[in-house]
Amino acid sequence: FAGQTQRGTADLDGDRVEDAVFLAQGASGHLRAFSGATGEKSLDVLAFPGFSGTCVLAAEGGRVVVAAVLPEATHLKGYAGGREVASILTPRIS
Repeated sequence: FAGQTQRGTADLDGDRVEDAVFLAQGASGHLRAFSGATGEKSLDVLAFPGFSGTCVLAAEGGRVVVAAVLPEATHLKGYAGGREVASILTPRIS
């Protein structure tokens, strides 16, 4: 992968140690997280399979939110505890 990544930290596994979170741009929203305590991979998902546009990462507390910016809407997905917990599509208002 030769594209850009975004990074953040969040305690996704609840062990009170911040985990490293990475989001690859233009790669189906490839989201990975690694335990801050052990370094083991704790999350590895394609948030938006087939999507090659802009994605945005926000990580705080025990949650991660990934947004795909589409021409007609923004798609938000939330992750906690190593799994997807929310998926919301918000249409653009012109």
